[in-house]
Amino acid sequence: MTNAPTWKMAVVYENGVTDKSFLEDFNSLQAEVDKLKNRSDALPEPSHIDVWASLLTDISDISKRLHELWTFTHCHTCADTKNKKAQHTEARLMKCWSNLSSAKVPIDDFLAFGDKDAYETLVAHPSLASIRPGLDNLRNQRDVLLPKAEQDLAERLSIDGIIAWGTLYSTQSGKLEIDYNGEKLSPAQTFNRMNKSSDHKERKDLFDAYAAGWSKDRDLWATGLTHITGTRQTLNEMRNVGPLADVLSSCRMSENTLDAMMAAIASGRPMMVRYLNAKAKALGLEKLGFQDLRAPLGRFATTHTWKNSREFILENFRGSSEALYNLANDAFDGGWIEAEDRSHKRQGGWCAFLPI
Repeated sequence: MTNAPTWKMAVVYENGVTDKSFLEDFNSLQAEVDKLKNRSDALPEPSHIDVWASLLTDISDISKRLHELWTFTHCHTCADTKNKKAQHTEARLMKCWSNLSSAKVPIDDFLAFGDKDAYETLVAHPSLASIRPGLDNLRNQRDVLLPKAEQDLAERLSIDGIIAWGTLYSTQSGKLEIDYNGEKLSPAQTFNRMNKSSDHKERKDLFDAYAAGWSKDRDLWATGLTHITGTRQTLNEMRNVGPLADVLSSCRMSENTLDAMMAAIASGRPMMVRYLNAKAKALGLEKLGFQDLRAPLGRFATTHTWKNSREFILENFRGSSEALYNLANDAFDGGWIEAEDRSHKRQGGWCAFLPI
């Protein structure tokens, strides 16, 4: 491997989001979600355990398959921010997610608020063993669920509300170009080049270009982020919970745990400040700027190419864990990594399960 690795998406669907099999799978899932809504509306009492268990296993299966289609599509929109077909398909998939979430509202309402004995009897069904942890987690998250009618409305509005604002931010920021000495760079390209540079002036120039590029549409970014935050605040007010309740719930974290983490960070701050001051001195600077935080220090005899980086990782994994070695080798050979330095890629990084 001499070049940076890129995703090999064709092993999932050969022709991307226009692939015949992809479209067939998507249409099939949309129909299943529509049927799921009817089944949800016609659910008998939870005492009909087999009926409920069948529906819950079907929801789990549909959710996994829908997540796979979304992940595949999202990979395409991240790898090429000018891919209009993928953007359109991602929007349709999000609408399908919204419909699924709406169909689940009466089911989730019982799982969260239903009689404890009836709940325990249901989730003890053998067919639910593999998904019980998720069901238990939902019950533990009941503080951030609204009453049934309001929760349904929130799910329906989300596609044109908080999800839409998030999509707008991701789409527009993905199109952003940074003008650096006449060269057009993506934000990620600019950021990476800045962090790798050992020249202070170059880092400063790159940062100034980076800041100027984002500042051109600063009102757009501010509006989007403000309304995303505003939606969360409004929902939390309706739930009568604190501003962090939804985040803590989704992370399965208590406020005490968060406080302990913040206290640990605060206790380690003096050491970090000493390190940053020492780094500034080593770089010959009075004070570090943002562009200097990740600046390389010293001189290195080894140049890291993709080839020797892969060899280094595999060699060290081989000596410590066969499972990690096999995982890394599969990731390199299977096209699971997208790291090519090119324009029109969305900034950031993430991991996903694909295919399921």
